[in-house]
Amino acid sequence: MEDIELSPKAFFETIAGPVLYDVDSPYKLMLKKLNDIDIDYFQGAVALGKTVDKEIEIDIKHRILNEFITYGNELLAEKSEAIEKTVIDNVKTLTGRYCDRKEAQKDLNKAFENMHHFVRKQLCFVPTPMYDNAELRELYAAAKQVTFMERVTGSNDNDVIKYYHALIEHTVWACRMLMRRRVSQYLMHLVDLLSHEFDINSQWATS
Repeated sequence: MEDIELSPKAFFETIAGPVLYDVDSPYKLMLKKLNDIDIDYFQGAVALGKTVDKEIEIDIKHRILNEFITYGNELLAEKSEAIEKTVIDNVKTLTGRYCDRKEAQKDLNKAFENMHHFVRKQLCFVPTPMYDNAELRELYAAAKQVTFMERVTGSNDNDVIKYYHALIEHTVWACRMLMRRRVSQYLMHLVDLLSHEFDINSQWATS
């Protein structure tokens, strides 16, 4: 580890880095997959624009969610052992730089508290989506109820594209909500793991 100021912030970054900020961290990889949802599932349909693809009804959202959850679980299963070892080793290194072990535990416990607040206020809060399920179904019905001539002339483009964009937005929102919830659980698992590893009686470990 490079020279860093000994503080609760240093402990926080040591714990959060391998999960949230490193290039190959689970959160970064899931975020990349999240950003590609429109390309992976909807690009051709939105470009077509003249009618609603039968394969892309509202229920596709559940299939994408299931695939996204599976991907996230596979990432954690693949990376958790290495992450936990890295975090424990780095915390040990950081703790070893303190002259006073009690001071180190005090800063680590403060980092646990900061992690708890970060999870609650930053990760677990996801703004309400613009459209709910009922509105999606209304948009879908409107996009379906167009005449053959409207499809030929493209005069229903707005109805169809509005539906697709609403569906993409709602699907991305649902995936983001689940992703943040799962990462939050894992971060609190790390807090619990560290509190046992370093024998710290922390209320934040089981919050």
